[in-house]
Amino acid sequence: MQLKFENDPPGAVEVDLMDVSASGFRTTHHQGLLPLGTNAAFRYAEAAGKARVVWNWMFPDHVESGFVVMR
Repeated sequence: MQLKFENDPPGAVEVDLMDVSASGFRTTHHQGLLPLGTNAAFRYAEAAGKARVVWNWMFPDHVESGFVVMR
């Protein structure tokens, strides 16, 4: 899945979609911590739109980030 950020980090970032809920989704990636509050355009098989980074979990080998879909 590709996220296109409006600000920092600028441009597109590749992430793997882990799970989806009615209000958001969780990804895993190797991009380091994504800035909280950053907006990004997203698209995956079932949905597309804009989402905001609301949390990051750092693990030794990857990062998980949570997004809330903006309505």
